[in-house]
Amino acid sequence: MAEDKASLAFCCSHPHAERVADSFRSAGIAAATYLSSTPWETRVDLRERLRLGRVKVLCVVDVLNEGVDLPFVECLLFLRPTESKRLFFQQFGRGLRRFVGKEFCTVIDFIGNFQNAYRVVENLGLEPYEHDPSFLSPTGARWKEILNLPVGCTVEFDDRVIDVFGNQTLNPSFITRHNIRRILVHLYHKVEKRIGRKPRAQDIDRNSVLPSEIYATAFGSWKAFEAEMESDRRHEE
Repeated sequence: MAEDKASLAFCCSHPHAERVADSFRSAGIAAATYLSSTPWETRVDLRERLRLGRVKVLCVVDVLNEGVDLPFVECLLFLRPTESKRLFFQQFGRGLRRFVGKEFCTVIDFIGNFQNAYRVVENLGLEPYEHDPSFLSPTGARWKEILNLPVGCTVEFDDRVIDVFGNQTLNPSFITRHNIRRILVHLYHKVEKRIGRKPRAQDIDRNSVLPSEIYATAFGSWKAFEAEMESDRRHEE
């Protein structure tokens, strides 16, 4: 999909960028490093070579996050851990400029720290719609279909990555302010399935890892939570 496209590879260190560039060159793809230590004149030349197609990939470290307009870039490779949402958006924005003949930008994010993979979902705003129970599908097929995406945007994840997202998003160990309500609903349905009826507050206290008082905090009261669940059921019918 990104073959022969002008690409930026965001790397985590200067030696890493050198190794990545060497790997591309070994595969017959013209690549160069673009570092904070690269002289200004060389940077200008590299950007022009990328524009003309003489270089296909610039392996970047600590530069090109902002202040440089490269609208012809059609592929971004994230090869570094990025915990800052602001920095992620700055790097992401390098590929979103419009350019004649450019139909889309391909973004490939290599997840190394899978323990925090759920943050990718939160940072990109790709969380499933909160009250659609079908996102609990173990296969992840439906989960992919209901991601909250802008019109014209698509996201593709390996099935194993989708499993990681789903398990982490619904795991109480990964509670955040973004997913607490979703986790509570998920745990409620687990108890409902186990006891064969709509759980009461005491059922949650006996059978769930999170007590009913957490529901009261997140939804205003236990009665408010029950009312929301009932409203969802009527909506689904």
